[in-house]
Amino acid sequence: MNEIHENLNTEYRIEKAEDKNEEINLLRQKLELSSKIAAEYNTLKSTFISNISHEIRTPLNAILGFSELSVLSDAGKEEMMEYMKIIHASSKELLEKVKDVIYISSLDAGMIHLENDTVSLRGLFDELNDHYRRFYALPENDQVQFKINPANYRHVYFKGDADKIKRILHILIDNGIKFTNHGFVELSFELLKGKLCFSIKDTGIGIPDQKQAIIFEPFTTAEDSYNRNYSGSGLGLTIVKHLLKLMNGEIILQSKVGEGTLVKIFLPYVRMNQI
Repeated sequence: MNEIHENLNTEYRIEKAEDKNEEINLLRQKLELSSKIAAEYNTLKSTFISNISHEIRTPLNAILGFSELSVLSDAGKEEMMEYMKIIHASSKELLEKVKDVIYISSLDAGMIHLENDTVSLRGLFDELNDHYRRFYALPENDQVQFKINPANYRHVYFKGDADKIKRILHILIDNGIKFTNHGFVELSFELLKGKLCFSIKDTGIGIPDQKQAIIFEPFTTAEDSYNRNYSGSGLGLTIVKHLLKLMNGEIILQSKVGEGTLVKIFLPYVRMNQI
């Protein structure tokens, strides 16, 4: 009887030890995964700091350089005006980059809140059309066409945050413009399964398959080499992702290298009376 009891105790201790070992192994796996995620995040963070430093230094160097030329050189009036234009443009560029950093920090901290506006699709598209029509009126932009294709929904009204929707569309359209040298960038809209669906299609360089899953993550750009050929800090798409999450929206990306990109965003449709 004692032998049976001792055997049962031994089996129990073995089971407890095995359970303990399994628990330790699970904790070790979680620790290894956490360490891996932390290492990847630190790598992304370092890349971002490098990118944002470059993006901030570029306009800042222009401001300092041409300011010094304005003070020290004996340039004529026309040349001085060119200096002032460069300083003004570089100052605006620098301000936009700083504002993006502050905005993404505010989103992370939960300090950005939604407004409940009555949004006119026609008004929204007219504003975007006016903005980009001025851009494409410049001679250097004559290789790319901007198109709006609202189908039959120009008189749709809905509840939403107009400024944040415009911000999302501006970021996506600007990305399309940035990476398209020839062809077009097209904005379209449809009501799809009870949701607002905005599509931005371009005939640009496209995004490699291995990059498509990560470009909406913080501090990430579609291609590391783009940071020199195509300026950008990697914050725009992160802002899009955060704002869509805030608005219970979603995003779908389809892209092929050399053929272009299609981005679709879906937002809840809170319908207003059509006018």
